[in-house]
Amino acid sequence: MNCDELQASIGTYIEKQLTADQRSAFEQHLAGCSSCQGSFQTATEMSCQQLADFVSDYLEKSLPAEQREVFERHLNMCPPCVDYMDSMRTTIDAGRMACEGENAANVPEALVQAILKAKRASS
Repeated sequence: MNCDELQASIGTYIEKQLTADQRSAFEQHLAGCSSCQGSFQTATEMSCQQLADFVSDYLEKSLPAEQREVFERHLNMCPPCVDYMDSMRTTIDAGRMACEGENAANVPEALVQAILKAKRASS
């Protein structure tokens, strides 16, 4: 495993979603690479679950500055959490659009079903 591969798999490592071989390669590389050790330490200041717990506060800009910095450092190291944030922003934007005046009655059924499917998948 090289540094780029390790960086891309930090989130899946933390969430214990790597195979045994991938986990072993990750740990071997991490043990010998001080640069990746720093990245890993930064990413683990906040777990993916904690990021999910704070996402509303982050998006509403009500997260205290110190937590916001930790949150953003985690995002910089965890592609799965970036994907999660993107999906949350999309969902929020769709919700706002659906609630705007005359648009409320004109929400496409496909959008409603996509939102419901995403909600079920995240539960």
